[in-house]
Amino acid sequence: MEVGEKIRKLRKTAGLSQVELAGMLGVSKQSLYKYETGVVKNIPFEKIEKLAQILHTTPQYLLGWDEPSDALENGRTESRRLEKYFMTMFESLDDLDKGRLIGSAETMLKQSKYAGAETLLKQSEYINKENNS
Repeated sequence: MEVGEKIRKLRKTAGLSQVELAGMLGVSKQSLYKYETGVVKNIPFEKIEKLAQILHTTPQYLLGWDEPSDALENGRTESRRLEKYFMTMFESLDDLDKGRLIGSAETMLKQSKYAGAETLLKQSEYINKENNS
């Protein structure tokens, strides 16, 4: 499987549209389309690294240097480790500081460099409405 095919498959598995992934990656939808279809063969390595991070895999898997199961498991293991770490820290906070942390994260996600985070912010707005009902 080519790099572009892997990107497309992982994007769909993650439930992301091309627009969402392109925003998170900091490229246009057209550039992402060219990556996925193989029009662009030499994707900059910093984009490969960021794609791997977003899609919970490794650059080695995307570039064909690693077996899918190993790469995906390594990506999942790292993600689970980070999730556990952040949840442990979050759960240690009192309610006031939890609210402050969430507010800070939402403020950061509104920055233009996180253009693909609109979906997260919409989920956050929904959760806030549910909690305040």
